[in-house]
Amino acid sequence: MNKKWLIFSVIVFLVGGSMLLKQITEQKKSESQKVGEGIDEYIVYRPIRMNLKSNSKEGLYEISFDQVSKEHADKIKFVLKFYGMMFKEDNNGLKIPLSLWNNKDLLANITSKAEDSVWLKNQKYMNSKNKGVTRKTERRLD
Repeated sequence: MNKKWLIFSVIVFLVGGSMLLKQITEQKKSESQKVGEGIDEYIVYRPIRMNLKSNSKEGLYEISFDQVSKEHADKIKFVLKFYGMMFKEDNNGLKIPLSLWNNKDLLANITSKAEDSVWLKNQKYMNSKNKGVTRKTERRLD
């Protein structure tokens, strides 16, 4: 009888322990995704814009699945570099971190800045195309 209880206890302990370990691992993964740490996954960039139609069935955001032009990709890279954000490029195009993709407000803002000629001009986009991005603060003493 004691041998059966011992075997039963060991099995319950192993099953319970593995379930607890799995739950802890999933919780840590979920927490790291919330703060954007530990994520090394990238996804192909797609322009996201705020959907200004309040009664739209598509929701708050409009995602474009059209091919991203080289000019638009260059402007997005400029904005990402300007704010010190990570990105990668490969044969599939421009890729952004999954954590950025999950933050639709921020991504819509980045897309908006890349399409805003005044913002790009103020950040000296045309002068920095071949030099990389620098964020120099100019102070006027007027």
